[in-house]
Amino acid sequence: MKWVNIVSRIKNSLKAIIKKIVFREIYYEGKEPPKSFAFEKHFLGVYLIFFFYSFILLLAINFPNNLFIYIVTFGNPFVFGNAIIALFLCLSVLYSVDKIRLFIFQEHTAIKQTILYAGLITLLYFIFLILSKANLMSFLLGLATFWLILLSVRFFMYSRKFATKIEARTIKKYSLIRRVGAFITPYFILGVLVILALLYRGLLVFISLDLFALASSEDAVSVYSIEMRLIMPLIYISLILTLLFIIFEFVFTRKKAETKRAGLYDNYTFSLIVLFIFFFQILQVTIFLFLSPEVVSALKATLGTTGSPTAYLFIFEFLISMFFLYRIIKKFGKSIGWQLFFFKRDGLVVLILGCVFAQTLSRFTLQNQVPNQSITLLGSFFMADKYVISILMIIILGVTLLIYYLKPHETSMFIRLQKETVDEEEESINIIYNLIRNEYIRRGDAFPIEILERELIKATKLPKNQIYSMLRK
Repeated sequence: MKWVNIVSRIKNSLKAIIKKIVFREIYYEGKEPPKSFAFEKHFLGVYLIFFFYSFILLLAINFPNNLFIYIVTFGNPFVFGNAIIALFLCLSVLYSVDKIRLFIFQEHTAIKQTILYAGLITLLYFIFLILSKANLMSFLLGLATFWLILLSVRFFMYSRKFATKIEARTIKKYSLIRRVGAFITPYFILGVLVILALLYRGLLVFISLDLFALASSEDAVSVYSIEMRLIMPLIYISLILTLLFIIFEFVFTRKKAETKRAGLYDNYTFSLIVLFIFFFQILQVTIFLFLSPEVVSALKATLGTTGSPTAYLFIFEFLISMFFLYRIIKKFGKSIGWQLFFFKRDGLVVLILGCVFAQTLSRFTLQNQVPNQSITLLGSFFMADKYVISILMIIILGVTLLIYYLKPHETSMFIRLQKETVDEEEESINIIYNLIRNEYIRRGDAFPIEILERELIKATKLPKNQIYSMLRK
């Protein structure tokens, strides 16, 4: 009986822990959740640390021995960068505890934050200084992979949104020229993708066999091997599948769309989404290529230890991350109820900042070939995240086509994000009018209003009977 009681207690304790970690808290009887400070001035200190040291690491890619960088990182940018990541991870845990978060941000918050951040950074810096010989690349690349997943999902959503907005402008007026343009656009995009792939291959060959060969023929051959063995096969596969998807989309829309005009604009919107995603794929595989040790060695042999042009590539990557950062935090937070395991509210925001910072630090580490930092088997798996995510995007496009074949109307609505096409500030009656008008122009024929019923409810957030009441006016 004693063992039974012990096992029962352990079981109940584990259930309580799992419930606390995995499931979000539910507030009832009008109880408000604890205040969040992530988007207020109280959080400015966290954002200043993030942006300032991200800039320092990007600058240090080309100027690792700069005196200013040497001073603000205590003489070791890599160790200090790891201390900053550890700071963000510690804060993500601390700020997930309501009592601690309220204590830090309510009274005398500037003094409390200064003491907390300075104390943690100093402690963590000395810890990582002792662990400077430990290989932390897998850890950094793992955090960067989590951020890339969030970024890729948001980019896919925005590809749909941008394609939807372009289509909305196209169908704003009934015009034969616009209809012909929508018909030609998919074929034009096919040609653009083929030309881009050929130009990209030519650029890679020039870099490896013409530029790198000037300093080291062995490095040039090694880089060329990576380009032809890993990079270009993915580009070719993406291109071939993209061509097939656009062709299949054209066939499916001709056979399965409710009207020929509806199918025409489905194909038009799908082609635009494919174009945006192809550019994202090119960027990701380029970053994958320039992070590989062979390319880093070839660049240093050709251009020297400073002044690498890859720094501009990583600055561009960082700017893209910053463009999507706020949107990702808001959308991702709302979608999961501002809780991911035991990270919640402000702690979740700091966790995401830490992942973005890990991305920047991993670029600095690989480009400057920091001693004792190499890509392990696990690190290679995380390094291939850009490769894998590019393939997943292609698969998602293929699945979208398959679903279109089975459920053309629902998939048409999924592709379009109809709610995004209407100005949120307009009155509900204008939203209903614009959605119905756009669908009519796209179809070119009358249609039962029940088809758009779900989209009207989602767009206006009104009950069905109220929507029909507006339609009768």
